[in-house]
Amino acid sequence: MKNSLRFSIFFAISGILCGCQSLRQQSVLSTAGRPLTEPIKHGGSVNSAEFSLDGKRIVTVSSDGTTRVWDAQSASAGLSSTNRVRAAASGETYAIPESMVALNKLFLDGYKERQAFVKTNTSPLIVANLSSLILYCNGVVETNRCIPDIYHALKSVAHVPFGIFLRIDGYAKDPASPLPGTVLDELRVYPARIAEAEASLIGAGFSPAQLTRQQAILGECNLYLTNLLTTGTASRKELLAFTHKLGPWMLKNADEAAAAQLDMTHSAVMQWKKRIPPDDWQHLVVVVRGPQMPRRLNILTQYFAKVTGERSHHLGYPLESHEPGRTG
Repeated sequence: MKNSLRFSIFFAISGILCGCQSLRQQSVLSTAGRPLTEPIKHGGSVNSAEFSLDGKRIVTVSSDGTTRVWDAQSASAGLSSTNRVRAAASGETYAIPESMVALNKLFLDGYKERQAFVKTNTSPLIVANLSSLILYCNGVVETNRCIPDIYHALKSVAHVPFGIFLRIDGYAKDPASPLPGTVLDELRVYPARIAEAEASLIGAGFSPAQLTRQQAILGECNLYLTNLLTTGTASRKELLAFTHKLGPWMLKNADEAAAAQLDMTHSAVMQWKKRIPPDDWQHLVVVVRGPQMPRRLNILTQYFAKVTGERSHHLGYPLESHEPGRTG
């Protein structure tokens, strides 16, 4: 959905970097869900962020045209770049001259033609999309899912406390501060939606342990929402207690969602491997498609690096762009 919020979570040894692409900040949390620093802020929305390999620094890129390097322990900014790219007001496209768009289109057209050539002239080839795997082998094309329903069920529940946090994080202070009427209106939608979700948990495919955890997450969210809506205020101390309690459950959901994705992916790939002659399998080419950011840390990139014995940066990772003004 074009106007929906896009969430990002990145993991490092020192913590978790999470935030919302539609907002102007990212937060650094411990693996228990406790904020470790003040929010990382830009003048515009934070479009991308990632930890350094040692987990000590964070690089962020904003729609305000700046790139900054932060200390992951203090969220203080060090190096920064202000090489502005003339971002449009929406922060979603670049306002560059039409002549440059037309010039870049030559690359995009050639890139698409090359993709088509690879698909028809490479065998065996696996193209891994966000939710499906496509095998091209000896003129035959076969598609398999790689994300099961339980993946979405686990993430849907984990997103509930995350969504509540994002709505009140900018207003929670000590002593407790009043929440704007618009925020309270957004929070009032949650109880009915949570009640509907709770009634459907049993049929969502959860294991007994998973079911208990989902009920606990939604129950704690209901208790916290009741307090917020009753008082109309938000305390920073109570917000941090809420995130600290639910953080481990959210991460457990994320772990199990990733495991479910890997299990389905591995099952499909191994079935294909049984049918493909060993000599042909040795020449398998894998292309992992996706947005610009994940690459090395993309779960499918890591999986196929293991399966093929290749280092992850040797795997094909084409950038996806559907906007004519984007450089890809």
